[in-house]
Amino acid sequence: MRKKRYIINGIYGFIIGLLIPFFATVVEMLSTGVTLSWQAFWATHFGRAWFLLVDMVPPLIGILLARLTLSQEELLNQHKELVAIKKHLEEQNRLWETIFQSTPIAYALIDKDYTFKRINRAAIDIVGMPTERVLERHCFEILGRNSICPGCAVARAFVSKAVESQVKEEFSGGQRRIVEQVAVPLIENGAVEQVLEIIIDKTQERMLLQQRTEEMLATIDILVGLIELKDQYTGGHSQRVRRWAGLLARYMNLPQELVEQIEMAASLHDIGKIGIAGMILNKPHCLCPEEKDIVRRHPVIGQEALAGLEQFEEIALMIRSHHERWDGQGYPDGLAGKDIPLGARIIGVVDAYDAMISDRAYRKALDQDEAVAELKKGAGQQFDPEIVRCFCELLEKKNNN
Repeated sequence: MRKKRYIINGIYGFIIGLLIPFFATVVEMLSTGVTLSWQAFWATHFGRAWFLLVDMVPPLIGILLARLTLSQEELLNQHKELVAIKKHLEEQNRLWETIFQSTPIAYALIDKDYTFKRINRAAIDIVGMPTERVLERHCFEILGRNSICPGCAVARAFVSKAVESQVKEEFSGGQRRIVEQVAVPLIENGAVEQVLEIIIDKTQERMLLQQRTEEMLATIDILVGLIELKDQYTGGHSQRVRRWAGLLARYMNLPQELVEQIEMAASLHDIGKIGIAGMILNKPHCLCPEEKDIVRRHPVIGQEALAGLEQFEEIALMIRSHHERWDGQGYPDGLAGKDIPLGARIIGVVDAYDAMISDRAYRKALDQDEAVAELKKGAGQQFDPEIVRCFCELLEKKNNN
């Protein structure tokens, strides 16, 4: 562009150099009154033009050389700037590569054909293979599969164009691992070109959680033993309620985590009775109104006993509400319908069932048919009708087996 401009300016200068002598000859003829033939006129014009151009050549050459020298300096400066920019970009790239490889979080870049394009050291540690054996291979091949894993978060991210995640069990590098897979779609021009997979190893966390759960269950067993020592008529009751509650929750296809919470709450549903006098709990006659009010405090006492333990937060709410009624006439809060926690509604049904088929200080046990009839009678009033239906189906299936 600059070279073109110099050429144009040179042409303009040449034309001006020709026009100046022309106008000078015309002015001279007009001022002196001398008339020249056209041959003499053009000879005079070109003679003057020649000497003018000859006089202009040295300064023009000097100006041109100066411009060329300046252009070379500018090009050199631009070259230096480009070299500096390239060096900066290379340094930034090395820095990001160091960060990518050094972060303890596992990252992998997966293409549309599900092949690994980039993977960092943390991900390699989880995969259990060298980088060269992973890159350009299908992600499902690494797991010993012939096709995409069921529910794969990466596959879902390619379709949904949104962040997807899942927790799954994998076998890689000869080890069993629990991993959380987070898939982040990389969108360009409205299409997902690649997916950044973030892999979080949950194996140690799950092992610690399992250990803590086992410790909690051991603690629960001790607490249940204390409850049953306090109330001679509830021997084995809490364990039976736990068993029935777990079976019913699984029969209803509830999530495993919720099933485990319900089982723990069922084991501890009467823990508040530790704060009730034994003479009231074991009284062989019907309780007076004041004694009933004292006994009805046990769900609140049970919740308060577990207050402050984060892992028991949901369990404590189930314990507090297991004597609420579907029609809102229960205690301690008068909750109704689905405002009552699901776990508490399940425990309420199986607790009542086990109580009815067990001997108590004030009455003899009912048989199973009588207890089922009472549950059906209370469905929609005392109990959640859907849970009663599921429990009766479960009992019938167990009887048939």
